[in-house]
Amino acid sequence: MGCLEDVDGELWERGGRVHDRAGGVACAWSCGEKFAKGPFLALLPDTRQAADFVSDRQTLFPDTPVHLLNELPLTAQTIGSRPLLLQRGETVQRWIREGGILVATPGAVMTSCLLGDEELLLKRGEDYTRDRLIAWLERSGYQRSDLVWSPGQYILRGFIMDVFDPAHALPLRFEFFDETLERIRAFHPGSQKSVAELEDIELHSVSTARSATFVSLLPDNTHMMLYEPQKIESQANSYHWLWEELCKETNVDAIPPWDEVFMALARYPRLRVTRAVEMADGELDIDDCPPFKGDFSVLLRLCADLHSRGYRIEAISAKPRFLDKKEGPFSHMPFIEVRSGRLSSGFVDRTTKSAFFSDRELAGVSTTLNTTWRAPAEWRDRLASGQLVVHEDYGVAVFRGIEEIVTGGETLDAITLEFAENKRLLVPVLQFHKLTPLGEHEGDETPLDTLTGTRWRKSVEKDRERAREEARILMELFAKRELERRRPFGNIDDLYRDFEAAFPHPKPPINSRPWRTSWRTWINLFRWIAFWWAMWGSAKRRLPCARRSARWRRANKSVSSSQRQFWRSSITRPLRRGCPGFPSKLAFCRAS
Repeated sequence: MGCLEDVDGELWERGGRVHDRAGGVACAWSCGEKFAKGPFLALLPDTRQAADFVSDRQTLFPDTPVHLLNELPLTAQTIGSRPLLLQRGETVQRWIREGGILVATPGAVMTSCLLGDEELLLKRGEDYTRDRLIAWLERSGYQRSDLVWSPGQYILRGFIMDVFDPAHALPLRFEFFDETLERIRAFHPGSQKSVAELEDIELHSVSTARSATFVSLLPDNTHMMLYEPQKIESQANSYHWLWEELCKETNVDAIPPWDEVFMALARYPRLRVTRAVEMADGELDIDDCPPFKGDFSVLLRLCADLHSRGYRIEAISAKPRFLDKKEGPFSHMPFIEVRSGRLSSGFVDRTTKSAFFSDRELAGVSTTLNTTWRAPAEWRDRLASGQLVVHEDYGVAVFRGIEEIVTGGETLDAITLEFAENKRLLVPVLQFHKLTPLGEHEGDETPLDTLTGTRWRKSVEKDRERAREEARILMELFAKRELERRRPFGNIDDLYRDFEAAFPHPKPPINSRPWRTSWRTWINLFRWIAFWWAMWGSAKRRLPCARRSARWRRANKSVSSSQRQFWRSSITRPLRRGCPGFPSKLAFCRAS
């Protein structure tokens, strides 16, 4: 058989075994185009093989949808991450809506998902209050970060806001002009460079999402392929054991064992694809490309031989030298179709008479896939190699750079720290927040901590206990302050008398009436000035010049006694009592 579409329906129902001689890319090719329309689940042992399957599928069938369901990284900070769980739920829902192939690992199938039900629509050109957007993000479960590169993070820098919605493959950048949203762009989390512009987008809430198991979301007409079932079971048991160990340190729910999950999946039509020949019910007619050992002429002779037998030949490469159709090595062979792309390996399908060659056969190397959990390029410039840092769990160390490690078939970035006795520690980039640069003082030599010692742990525990005790005292003090209504000052003591004696200005009595009515006194003063100013202006306008002074003297004489009494009761006396030493006599001698 050339592909899984040719397998009899009875084998699908009882979970038959199919032998695959080639492996690797042949697994992605054997799924064909029929299963790309309906819901199809491809289960592979580890994340590296799952990523290769997705990449090979996108290269061979660029028009058919394929989705990768990521498993949760097994760290104490990520196994209970709601943004990552929501990202998984959105991937499953997108697969159900669009169809195609969903690629997963046993760890991705065993863990649950979150389904979002609250959305916020943002459109380009409309007005939004940034403070309200930040409040919505905080309320929806997003976390502020100095650099957005992981789902569930956001940052606001002036008029630019970056948000990584778990429902989207890439983080989003919103650019405002005052309160108007001018641009919406998606950018790559590793390079922080924009890759696309959008007119509108929906942000999903993380805190209000509901939990659901993966098996409960599968459609009834799902077909399933298990590649290397024994390896899948072994990886599933390892993932379950590591999860249980982390559950002891964190407050995270346990996941069901693989036997229980597989029993729920057994009701769907399935095939077991393996490279073992024993007990196989069928065989895929797909072969590996023979090794060329760097001899390119052998490859050209094989291509000529396949072409003479009616094969369609494609060379898929990421190297510019092979893509040059005018001066490249395939320029004299027009029957070879050369295109850009990436394949994990080459193969020959004898049923459809198709042959594919990758960089592994052409140049002897394979292109490395980019993993999701890589440190952003901006982080590599924040710490210099040899700089002292403090890890909150292990103490003072020397930063030695960021290295790539392969664990469980997946390539990850790890921060390398060197402690005393030349012991090194690899820290996942997701724990970058635990590192703090340590400033060096000239002439001082800072000793490094040891990984096996207890000095740092005891010091940290002592500081934490001291902080808890101070926090308890402060809480009791504020609680007592709220419950007891008392005067701000208690009994007068020596400290208060010293402060009062050192005060340079005389202090009026707090409860004296003149001090409380000082502002009223100033108001009466201004009223008095306004009164006389009005009288002078009225007399100046209405009286003739010849009789002006006489009438003014008579008017002043008729009101002088009452006005003097008003002045003494409302202005002079309160000012003398409330403000000792104020020159009231000099200020008002003319008025009297």
